[in-house]
This record gives sequence, structure tokens and C-alpha cells, in this order.
Amino acid sequence: MSNRIPMPMTTASFKLFFSTLTFIIFINFVYFSWYSPSAKIPDDAKGKTIIVVNADDNLNHKIKKAPQNSILLIRPSKREENILMENKSQITLKAEGQVFIWANKGTAITIKGCKNCKIENINFSGQDENQPLFIVSHSNEITFRNNDIKSAATSIHVQTKSSGVYIEENDIKTKKSAIYAEESKNVYIKNNTLLSGSEQYDIIHFKDIEQFLLEKNKISGSKGIVLRHADAREKSAIFRNEIKTDLQALEMYSCRDILLTANNIESYKKDAVFFKDCSNIKFGRSKVVKNKVKTQNGCCLMMANGQDIEVFYNSFTNRSRQRSAVEIESGKSILLRGNEISGHAIVEEGKGKVTECQGGGVYIKDSENTTCKENTIRFSEKGFFVDICPSVVLEGNNIVDNQGRGIEAENSTIEINKNSIKQNTVGIWVNKSKGLISQNTITYNKGYGLYLDDSSPKIVGNSIISNEEDGLYCNTRSVPTQVSQNKFIRNKGFGIKSEKKLQYDDSNIFEGNQKGNSYY
Repeated sequence: MSNRIPMPMTTASFKLFFSTLTFIIFINFVYFSWYSPSAKIPDDAKGKTIIVVNADDNLNHKIKKAPQNSILLIRPSKREENILMENKSQITLKAEGQVFIWANKGTAITIKGCKNCKIENINFSGQDENQPLFIVSHSNEITFRNNDIKSAATSIHVQTKSSGVYIEENDIKTKKSAIYAEESKNVYIKNNTLLSGSEQYDIIHFKDIEQFLLEKNKISGSKGIVLRHADAREKSAIFRNEIKTDLQALEMYSCRDILLTANNIESYKKDAVFFKDCSNIKFGRSKVVKNKVKTQNGCCLMMANGQDIEVFYNSFTNRSRQRSAVEIESGKSILLRGNEISGHAIVEEGKGKVTECQGGGVYIKDSENTTCKENTIRFSEKGFFVDICPSVVLEGNNIVDNQGRGIEAENSTIEINKNSIKQNTVGIWVNKSKGLISQNTITYNKGYGLYLDDSSPKIVGNSIISNEEDGLYCNTRSVPTQVSQNKFIRNKGFGIKSEKKLQYDDSNIFEGNQKGNSYY
């Protein structure tokens, strides 16, 4: 056996060993400093660069140096910074644990000229009353998700020419607007809790917005949502939100093509929902998917100068002595269908008797081609009040237990067809109006069944039964153009009473009217 003597390490071999060791140390340094295994790797990190931001790192510097398609994973820290993200693409800022970023002056984060960027899981605070906490401008596909935001000014301001802004699952408390968006499109606000204490600022304010979605948000404070010049192009909706405010809950000005449904809306001091100069709006959708609207001292729904608006299967409740539950002024082609409309009933203690009704009802003024079908109105001061309207149709409505008149029409051309009008003070009161009153059931009203004052409608095929006074009363200025095929039964006054001779044919039926069939 030979005995080999080990050769000493050559200079070349030593250099190779040293180079290899240096490389291994470098790789470990990079790995543990930048891609630390102690950091929780996000679920959406596949194929992305993970950059760890430690407590003593400069976040602005990290953002500036971050390559496209990166996640900046911010470790627990408290930071006072004004962050700028400019001309970045596919960058995510995401907290690992509790991260607090506040701005005593100026904006916490400005996003300008960016695309596909996200801000997630961070606590933000802003003390500057004159600057928004976030600004987004000229950017596309920007997401704010699951952040806790407290601001002395507007929290998120989406500015000119931004598109695809997603604000989701955030908790926002602000002294001004929570979200203000203007001159942008595709703005989506979903599953947020939004609170504002200011009477001067709306919690959400949209101006010149094209296409948006407000879904499943909880909104509370003094003022709710304001939309101005929102052109939705049939792709926008306000859906399943909880909105409770002291003042107006929802206002829309010069908006079109918007669906509003399945919202719970409540206002204490002002109109709950107000539309002006709006068109092609759908408020409510079906018997299952409907809005529930309540107010104490205003309208549930007020529409002014609206056109092609459909109000379907909603619940409206108000108790205002001065305002109706639904008001329509200067409208054109408005449809109310299948809604439940109620005021507030005051019940005599121990007897269950309704002694007074407040609020409720529908008021229509200066409107044309307005149709109200299959609605229920009860416990209201009035049912329908139609004033100065050239063409209104009331059909198939259930108008019951109202303190005042079931239907009142003044200075209008109106069709009143197939309604059930029961237990009101007066069933139908028509003043200086014409049109058709047909196939209605008018029963158990506390006064007249049908009262005409200076009016000349056709009265055909109605059942006018068991009213406390005359079935039909006509004053000296009222001459119906036709009275036929009606039933006047068991009214406590006359079947028909007229202050001058009235022509009616033999097709009418009279039975059991206490004072007689007719008087003139």
C-alpha cells in the first residue's frame, strides 16, 4: 500500500473556495433581508416579487425601487409619511400585522399615473383638514381593500381620468366625505363601513361619473350619498346598502340609467331619497328585491323634473305632517307599481282604534303620463293627491284606512280605474277635473263615497257601498258626462245627491240607501 502525502491547497483552489463562500453568504443575506421566511407569503404572491419593508426602512424609497409586479410586505410599524406612487404598475402595499401610517400634514398616499396597484390591510390616519388622506388621479385599476381609515378631511379622493377604482371592505371614519370621485369611470364601492359627522359634507359624493357600483355598504352620519351627472349607461347600481342619516340619505341630480334596489334607507330630518332632472331610473325591482325607505320629517322619495322613472315594489313609511311619502313634481312618464306606502297610525290606548294618521300618501303635481298601479296606501293623512296634471292613471290600487281622502284630484285629467277605496274619510274627491272613474270599489268611507266639485268625469261601473254619507254627491257646478252601470247600495245618505238635475240611465242599481236613491 502506498502512502500518499496530501498536497497543499493551491492558490487557484483557495480562490475558488473563497469565491464560493462569498456567493453563499450573499445569497443568504439577500434571502433573509428581502425574501424573509419569517414573513407570511400572501396568497396572491405567485409569480410576484416579494419585498419586505422593515420598521426602519424608507417606504417611499422601497416603492420607487420596486419592479413591476411586486408586493411590498410591510412589517409591524408606525410611520409618519407622505407616500407617492407615481407611474407604477402592478404594485401592492400590504401590511403584515399592525401597520400604522399617518400624515399630520398633506396626503398620506398619492397615486398618480399608476395601473393595477393595491393598498391592503393598513391603518391610516390623517390630521390635515385641508387635504384628502388619499388622492388617485390619472390611474387605472386601483384597489383599496381592508384598510382602517380615519381622516380629518376627505378620506379618498378619486380625481380626473381615473378608471377601475375598487374600494372594498374598508372601515372609514371621516370629518368630511369618506369618498369623493369626479370625472372618472368604473368606480366600485363595496362592503365598506362609512361614517361621517359633518352636516356640510356627503359621505359619498360622485360628480361626472360613468359607470359605478355601490353595494353592501353600511353608511351612517349626517348626509349620505350625492350623485351629480352620473351617466351609468345601464351598468350602474346602488344595491343592498344600509343608509341611515340625519339629513338626506340619497340625492341624485342629472343622472340616468341607474338601478337602485334592495337598500334599507332611513332619514330623520330631511327627504330620504331625492331625484332631480333624472331619467331612466329604476327604483326597486321585484317583490323580493325591493327598497325599504323610512323618514320622520320629509319624503321617502321626492322626484322633480324626472322622466322615464320606474318605482317598483318598495316599502315607504313616513310620519311627516307636512310631506307625503312619495312626491312627484313636473314628471313625465313616471310609473309607481306594487309599492307599500304607509304613514304613522296613532292608536287609542287599550282600544286598538286608530285615532290619527300622520304622513304617508302620494302627491303628484304638474306631471304627465304618470301611472300608479297596484300600490297599497294605508294609515296616511291622504291616499293619492293629484294636482294640475294633464294625464294621470290610478289603477288597481288598494287605498285603505287613511285619515283624509282616499283619492283627491284637482285641475287634472285623470283616470281612476279598478281601485279598492275603503275606510277613508271621503273615498274620491274630484275638483275642477275631468276624465274617467270606472270599476272602483268604494266602501265604508266615513263621509261621501264620491264627491264632485265643479267637475265633469264619466262615472261607469263602480260599486259605491256602505259609505257614511251620500254615495255620489255633485255640487251645482258639477255635471258628469255619463253615470251608468254603477251600484249604489246601503249608503247612509242618498245613493246620488246633486244640487241640480242630473241625468243617469237605468243601468245603475240602487239598493237600501237610507235617504233614498237620488235627490236633486
